[in-house]
Amino acid sequence: MPENSSIKEEFGEEQCDMLFDTDLMGRITMVRFFNKELALKLGYSEQELIGHNILDFLVDAQSIAGAEHFGNLYSSETAFRAKSRKVQLKNGQSVIAESYIMPMYGPDGTLIGHRGMEFFTLEAAQ
Repeated sequence: MPENSSIKEEFGEEQCDMLFDTDLMGRITMVRFFNKELALKLGYSEQELIGHNILDFLVDAQSIAGAEHFGNLYSSETAFRAKSRKVQLKNGQSVIAESYIMPMYGPDGTLIGHRGMEFFTLEAAQ
């Protein structure tokens, strides 16, 4: 795995709060926090997020509405933007998140998962 600075340079985004990879089912396989304030506020370590589905962290109503939508996106080879979602913190509060997600391919060219750049608004969501 490249160092955090290399990852940020690869994506050309200095404002990224968190980078994550998922498998084709949306389960998180890698996480890197670039914003230490964010990591403290979320209350989760990088290791605690591994193995969870990204839907596990969406606020209930959005999770139900988003499950089919994200399921369709995660089985596709299309890059997408997930706008203004409420993400639940470990303490039960929520923040607003936005993601840019792109497909990842294995050495043989098959879709193996997705990589996302996450941006958070640290003020509590209403």
